[in-house]
Amino acid sequence: MSAQEMLRTGFDPKKLMAALTIFAREVGGEGLKRLLIVAEGDIVYTGPLIHDPQQLGRSTRILTSAVYGVMLRAGLHPQVEELEVLDILRGQSSYAAIGGVDSLTPFLRNGGPPDPESAWNRLGYEMTLAGRRPLSEWLQAEIPSAKDWHQFSWNHFGLLDGVVINGGAGNHLQGVTLTPFELATFGWFAHEAYLGAEWTEWTDWMRPTLDEGYGWTKLAGSFVVADPEHSFMAVAPADGFVIARMGSFPDISSVARLIEGVRDSRKLAPPEPAPMP
Repeated sequence: MSAQEMLRTGFDPKKLMAALTIFAREVGGEGLKRLLIVAEGDIVYTGPLIHDPQQLGRSTRILTSAVYGVMLRAGLHPQVEELEVLDILRGQSSYAAIGGVDSLTPFLRNGGPPDPESAWNRLGYEMTLAGRRPLSEWLQAEIPSAKDWHQFSWNHFGLLDGVVINGGAGNHLQGVTLTPFELATFGWFAHEAYLGAEWTEWTDWMRPTLDEGYGWTKLAGSFVVADPEHSFMAVAPADGFVIARMGSFPDISSVARLIEGVRDSRKLAPPEPAPMP
């Protein structure tokens, strides 16, 4: 997007590029290659590698929570017998599961060290049993932004009665692979659903999904999902933008500074349209 186009979407190009430059210095030379900024449905900034598929890592849980909402709308109510589902969604349930990442054994309860990611995996397991098809199929069939994801895949722990059991958390390499562009489209879907501006039938689920932290955390005035080894995404409904980026980063403070820099660069009001001759 040119500087003139950035101005039309309400961004100050100099401030925006300054914020991006600081972020790139903090995370390394690859910092901007797989990064997008979307505002008002337009791509404001894009790196050259936004169509390269990448591992999402444990940020997979935001897709798991979205599929949970899909199932509720379909009249299904997946439950985990010994765990409170809302505690799992809020990251407040530590579930001690057996190892064995190449089989279904991670979903069997164990007396070992508790791990909240194992609770997400157990939830994904129970969701799959309730829905009788993989979480990936629910996602692409029901969420508008996911219908056109062509490089998307969701790893799994194996088959149970012929049904693929997707991982709910993304650990043990059982997460989602998709492109930065595809991740950004999900972010904009969440942004619009949160505002009720579009896909309004989703508002009653997506608002608490972000507000209550069902896979998301609040950071720098936005909703963020982040895995320092793989990716982050920030959804800022109050400010009208989404940032999506694949790649590692040193710590969450660099993400917070980028969000604040992008917000500051958008304080400039869009110019008035030129009068008709």
